[in-house]
Amino acid sequence: MLPSASSVKSALTVLADKDLIYQTPEGYIIYDRFLGLWLKRF
Repeated sequence: MLPSASSVKSALTVLADKDLIYQTPEGYIIYDRFLGLWLKRF
């Protein structure tokens, strides 16, 4: 279960500011390969 929409948006903003993800017209892409692998576990 995801937290509130505002919490998700805040997390996405922080990750984008740290260049760990970036936004495309289709959605977000995880730049860091290891972060992507870790997130796939959930």
